[in-house]
Amino acid sequence: MELDGPENRPVPIKHITTFKRMRRFQPYSAVVNALRESKDLVVVDDGEFSGVGKEALKRAEPIVVPTEEGDAESKPSTADLFQRLVNASSNRLETSVYAKNFGDAEEAGQIALEKFFRPYGAVMVRKRRDNDNAWKGSVFIEFDSEDSQKQFLALDPAPKFNGNQLTIMGKREYNEMKCKEKGIEPDSEEGRKFISGRGGSNNNNRGRGGRGGRGDGRGRGRGRGNFDRRDERNDRRRNRSASNDSVESRDWNNRRDRFQKGKDDRGSRKEDERKEIERDATGVPVVKDSRTDAEIAAAAKKRKGGEDERAESPKKSKLEIKEDE
Repeated sequence: MELDGPENRPVPIKHITTFKRMRRFQPYSAVVNALRESKDLVVVDDGEFSGVGKEALKRAEPIVVPTEEGDAESKPSTADLFQRLVNASSNRLETSVYAKNFGDAEEAGQIALEKFFRPYGAVMVRKRRDNDNAWKGSVFIEFDSEDSQKQFLALDPAPKFNGNQLTIMGKREYNEMKCKEKGIEPDSEEGRKFISGRGGSNNNNRGRGGRGGRGDGRGRGRGRGNFDRRDERNDRRRNRSASNDSVESRDWNNRRDRFQKGKDDRGSRKEDERKEIERDATGVPVVKDSRTDAEIAAAAKKRKGGEDERAESPKKSKLEIKEDE
């Protein structure tokens, strides 16, 4: 966004060093000296950017954005240009190619790869990475059309990158090959996801794209874990649906109906164990002693005996206090 797309405006290096990934590179002078050695970036230190601490940075070659009719009359915004770049990369199998054997990883940087494939009609290069974010040494390249993809695959011999003979094949053919290696049937759900590019190795595609700068080739919700969680949720829904006619469900429905009719089912659920609450003429519940007649008589006799003992016991006289004579 700061570069303003193809305008390639210089961006202050001081601003770039505030990025989280750049804060560990110190001191500032060492960062500037390292950038001066880059073949893909240019340090601008004249005009408004002259002076120590005011240097700026821009790409050696501006970003190429697809043009549209009417751009001359109405200049597209930076957001429009970014959206064009996103739309230019549709991740279609018919326009994508798999390639590997790039040699030294340090020589195969993102910008270097983009510059290498651009003359062949490439619009996007995605580095494939493992779960630890380490580059696998291979990429997926998207071309501007199916014809460009076919022409690239038809090159004989295959192109070389820094003297290294590349191994290339169509992305669909690559996915079908990996299906065979993993024993995945193309007709199965997992096989269809892999062939269509929604699963398998495509989960680790990363490159420039997405929401500004370096993005993730998967897009949101494209990881294998997301499909697993989605399948689990679907299974739970099916299980709940299948249990609607179960004994437990019917029992709950019966209890709900009884509750709505004003009947209390708390306690035992069996009809023959429930007893209706006895009420008097005014509707007040009648409280009854749960003891048997013999227990009630024994308690009364014991209580009466205690009262007799208290009646026979002599009363204590009041304490008299006398003075010594």
